[in-house]
Amino acid sequence: MKINRPTSTALIYIVALLVIFLFVWPKFQEARQLETNVGQRSAEFNGKSLYYKNINALDSDVKARQDVLQKISRALPPTASLSPEVYFFQEAAAQNGLAVKSIVFSQGGMLAGSNGIKSIVLALDLAGSYQGLKNFLRQVEASARIFQVNSISFASLNPLQTVAQQQQSQSYNFKLEVQTYTY
Repeated sequence: MKINRPTSTALIYIVALLVIFLFVWPKFQEARQLETNVGQRSAEFNGKSLYYKNINALDSDVKARQDVLQKISRALPPTASLSPEVYFFQEAAAQNGLAVKSIVFSQGGMLAGSNGIKSIVLALDLAGSYQGLKNFLRQVEASARIFQVNSISFASLNPLQTVAQQQQSQSYNFKLEVQTYTY
């Protein structure tokens, strides 16, 4: 039996192409898809690894600055409880020889563009010496809490008193408007 070379060659090429297209090509496509998936997963893993590395760095930075954050927490407390402020003002006034006549407070409202920071305004009515007021203001300024003195007013002395009587009493009435903040 004689085999026709051109026909057998063509037949072998056709069978080889059929085998390639039916068996090899799908496996090649599958391998290419798996390679793409591995690349995507690797990039996703590297991105998450970098993200968690940054989170750990930020966490260690926050832990390193814990004392600063506690100072900020004391300066801007999360609750609007006024009893610590009233106690602070009474103690500071007593230490500096001033008498607290009254403390009146009102909510100042939200500050514009402040991400939820609210202001509270306190009106203090004090009596005492000028030096006591100066020391009181220094103590308020040095406190951990943020206080802003908006205004100070002095009550005028009795015009009927003589200069000698005024110098002997040396007691004045002061009204302070103090603003503090909370969030």
